[in-house]
Amino acid sequence: MDEGDPKVETAPVDEKPVNQESGYDLVERKALLEVFANQGIKLSHDLQAMLLEAPDYQGGRKGCGFTTASREISQIVDGKEGRARSRVFDGSFTSELNLACFNAAQDALDAGKLPDEVAADRYERELVAAKLAEMRTNLEPSIEAIKDEPMRMMGRMILDCISPYTPKESDIVLNGDQDKDTAGTCTTSEIYFLDATVAQEKRHGSGYNGETKYFNTIQGPDGEPLGIEKIGMGNVNVLTLKEVVWKGLRMPAGSLFAMHRPKDEGGKSQIVGELSGAGSTRIIPAADYTFTPLRLSTLSVNHADRARIFGKQLEDQKNFEYANCDTAELSHVRDAALLLSRGKAI
Repeated sequence: MDEGDPKVETAPVDEKPVNQESGYDLVERKALLEVFANQGIKLSHDLQAMLLEAPDYQGGRKGCGFTTASREISQIVDGKEGRARSRVFDGSFTSELNLACFNAAQDALDAGKLPDEVAADRYERELVAAKLAEMRTNLEPSIEAIKDEPMRMMGRMILDCISPYTPKESDIVLNGDQDKDTAGTCTTSEIYFLDATVAQEKRHGSGYNGETKYFNTIQGPDGEPLGIEKIGMGNVNVLTLKEVVWKGLRMPAGSLFAMHRPKDEGGKSQIVGELSGAGSTRIIPAADYTFTPLRLSTLSVNHADRARIFGKQLEDQKNFEYANCDTAELSHVRDAALLLSRGKAI
């Protein structure tokens, strides 16, 4: 590292009070935090508390800490409420990083290497981005070496929050949008997507305010279902069926997104896509819409891991009799989407 870089040493992992009643396995979570600590990176107090399932993040609209962490990361990358990527770090770590880059920029300005303060500000931002990219490069092998799949998945999201992931040609990239309504992050969304895995008579009643309930299929660039959209069931959002990239953030299959329809010249939302032949269901090309990430759903991990990852949230789903909440796999929703895309009712 260059002179003036923030000092790198093993960063402590905060010890948080943890709700132990919902079956959380904290060993793998602490191991994930240690990956960052071993590189001298201390994650924010709040993010650590989420990942260690502190009582404040249990139940209600928060679901659990793991769910809340995915929501927080999505909002940081989206820049919601002025949040910056540096919010993922502990405040003192961020201050040291920013100060080192500020001093380096001022030194360059004083030495006549930069013409003015505007150039110095730009250079400072470039230095910060370069340092974050260097952290990403150093962290990535350790993140990919994590054997526990849900923790590796979360580690990748944190990594992408630190410095954006560069998509490969094989990646599916969603059109990003900011400053859009992102309602739908609450913990009830899964109830409707889980309904797609059971027979009609076992589903949860009619749609909101008498609306017709149905699903649309979101079509990926390969012509296969990329997601499934719920209609007439509260806020319109999408459950992804494959990993996608949004503004440099990898969101795994089983993520929830808000989907924004294109508007005509008068500002009215338009529905793009062909009727599939299965009632009101449409096949909607993802390329024609913009998206904003919401959070991970409980379907983002397999059913065998669900209790130890989503603990209290899964308990609540059971108590409210969400269909197949502890046994359904994302593949079951994918099967439903395939049927819909072929004009068959589910």
